[in-house]
Amino acid sequence: MHHSERLLHLHLTIDRTKRFELHQKIKTSLGEGKTLATSYIELTNEALTSNALSTKTAEDFEAWLRGEEKDEGFLAYYIGLLENCLHKQEDVQSEEPVIAPEPVKVPKETTKPRYIPEKPVPSRAERAHYYPADIQPARSKRRGIKTLVAALLVLLLAGGAYIGYPYATSFFVAEEEPVNIKEVTPTPVAEDEPVIEETPSRQLWLAEKNVNLLTDIDGTEVAYIGDIGDRYEVVSEDDAYAEVKLGNTTAWAPLNQTTTEWPAPVLTDAQLIDWIDVNVNNEWLPNSPTSYFGMPKQELLDTFGEPMSTDGDVLNEYLFYPNGFFIVQQETIVAIDWTNTDVSRETFTNLGTSQIETDDALVYESPSYSLRLFVGATGQNRIRLTTVQ
Repeated sequence: MHHSERLLHLHLTIDRTKRFELHQKIKTSLGEGKTLATSYIELTNEALTSNALSTKTAEDFEAWLRGEEKDEGFLAYYIGLLENCLHKQEDVQSEEPVIAPEPVKVPKETTKPRYIPEKPVPSRAERAHYYPADIQPARSKRRGIKTLVAALLVLLLAGGAYIGYPYATSFFVAEEEPVNIKEVTPTPVAEDEPVIEETPSRQLWLAEKNVNLLTDIDGTEVAYIGDIGDRYEVVSEDDAYAEVKLGNTTAWAPLNQTTTEWPAPVLTDAQLIDWIDVNVNNEWLPNSPTSYFGMPKQELLDTFGEPMSTDGDVLNEYLFYPNGFFIVQQETIVAIDWTNTDVSRETFTNLGTSQIETDDALVYESPSYSLRLFVGATGQNRIRLTTVQ
């Protein structure tokens, strides 16, 4: 695997806190000046395989991290320390004791004593003997007289209301006054305002693999490392850079590594997905790869369990599993990467004409999906499937 590919893999695998602690140890070890080979032995008790006899200081290491200095000796020295850190992390995880769950105590069932009456309940025949069925309750004669009087009063009130209704309404109905109908002046109708057509936002695509998007146009701090085929909306432009939207913030993309002309897709969704099903190892995925797009992160964790490791940046969160990793944006799955695949560049080109092609990457698109191949230096390639946004 190429040094840059190995460095990216180690950065995505090792926790950010561990990397910061390693940087502090390197600065302390180098100090005012020391050879990289001597510093490597002090930090790992092992010899550095590459020849790194040049003397370096902590300031030189900080300048190399910021990208101000290009030194292959620093690269081999730093990758060796990251791998040593990764081995220690894996050894600690394998030595963690497994705690057996405590047995669950089941409470004993308690039975409620059955109710027993003090005296036996008489049967239906015995109750009928003491209470004959032909006995009827006595009716009150006074109640019947009251009912008859109430009915007569209701009839009298209804008759009086029917007879007196016309006389009562004459006192409340007044003579109708003539209504003067005035001509209503029509309200002038406002003319329709002209519709202002919004100018479509300008967009660009990254045309190379691993493009550094800078936080400040005058600085060297990298806000995000973009991949070939990524599309961004342009906010503003300078002579050599374009300010693009990056999640909830912005970053500066070098114009010489971008393009504003992107070919229309020539593949259908079915053709692209059929190629994935045939040529890529999907045994680690219980369902079709496209079924995970738009899935909430928690639902994915319930299906796959906790990942081996995680990492994140200003835009994405990465969940690593044995055969690949998922990319999460706003708690939702947006892409799947297959790592260390043996799919060759020739197999990829069987799809036909690509959207864009470089020495180390290819991009194919359908109306809904984007399929990308990142060529590794040792023949281990990485494949990404994502949605077209």
